[in-house]
Amino acid sequence: MAMADVGALIERAERCVDTFELPLALKFYERALAFEPDNCALLDATGELLLRLGEAERAVAVLEKSVSLAPNANFAAYLNLGQLQSGTAAVQRFEQGVELLRARERALRKRAAKVKAMAGVEARDELSVVQQQICSALCAIAEARAHRRPSRDRARPRLHFLTRYAPLVANSEPDARNAALATARRPRRST
Repeated sequence: MAMADVGALIERAERCVDTFELPLALKFYERALAFEPDNCALLDATGELLLRLGEAERAVAVLEKSVSLAPNANFAAYLNLGQLQSGTAAVQRFEQGVELLRARERALRKRAAKVKAMAGVEARDELSVVQQQICSALCAIAEARAHRRPSRDRARPRLHFLTRYAPLVANSEPDARNAALATARRPRRST
C-alpha cells in the first residue's frame, strides 16, 4: 500500500474521532497499522483511542510497543500507560512522562531566552502548556502513590504536597523543583 493510502486511512480515522465514531476510527487505525506496524505516532493514536474505548489490555500492549520503539518520542504514551497501570508500575510510567516533559520544558526555556518579540511570546505560551502538563502528571503521581500504599497516613503528606504545590513546582527553576520533589519523596519519620 502506498504511503498516501496509509495517510488517507489515518485522516479517515481522525475524522471519525472528531465525529465520535470511535469504533470506526479504531478500524481505520488498525488497517493503517497493518501496513505500518512500527509507526509510533500511529501506535500512540491507536493506544489513546483504545484507552477511550475502555480496552485497557489492548491499549497497554499498543502503547508499550510504541515506547519500546521510541522511548523518548511521546510523553503522552507514558502518561496513558500510567493511567492504565497501578502501583509502582504506574508511578514509574508517570515519572518517565514527566522526565520527557521536563526535557521539553528545558528546550523551550532555551528557545524563549534566545528568541525576541512575538516568537518569544509563542515560546512562552508553549512553555506554559508544558508546565501545566507537568503539574497534571505530578498530581497523577501523587494519586498513584496514595493508592499504592495501604496506609493513607503515609501517603497523605506527599499527596498534599504534590496537589497543593505542583503549580509552584512546575514553574520553579530545576534546582528548586528537584529539591522540593526530593522532600516530597522522602519517607516521613514516625514520632
